[in-house]
Amino acid sequence: MLIQIDEKFKNHKRQFIIQSMMVAGVIAVVMIVMDFISEGVIIASIGASASIAFARPHTMTASSRYLIGSYVFAIFSAWVCSTLMNFLLSVFPSFQRNTALTVFGAMVVGLTVFLTVVTETEHPPASALALGLLISGFNLSRAAEAIIAITIIALLRRIFLKYLMDLY
Repeated sequence: MLIQIDEKFKNHKRQFIIQSMMVAGVIAVVMIVMDFISEGVIIASIGASASIAFARPHTMTASSRYLIGSYVFAIFSAWVCSTLMNFLLSVFPSFQRNTALTVFGAMVVGLTVFLTVVTETEHPPASALALGLLISGFNLSRAAEAIIAITIIALLRRIFLKYLMDLY
């Protein structure tokens, strides 16, 4: 396999380095401030969102509407599916938790995709957030932290937008 260097990089090395460092900085701050280190799947979705926001800042999926809107729908989906799953497990105690997580994990991703597509707030990392919230056990403080984190990312993207270029 031959490694190919992007043509844009050859002419915009500084921009590529600065924007990549911005993503790393934003994620470091979010991880420290929000204490997401133990929430692997949740921080992974936020990391993916930060990558989109700072590597493709001029695309629709990087806009505040898509970043924040998709996370709101992901949280709603996680809450609905978590509530239904916990109800199912309380009514049928012999039902395996792993089986329930498989079924409702698929459902939470599908519901998130549906809601974001219907409302034109598609942002793929939101599905990972919904799945992470379901698997880790939905709780409002984690959901609030995710909204705060994505709002910080959206705000920083907005502040620096005129200095950013689409890297790919």
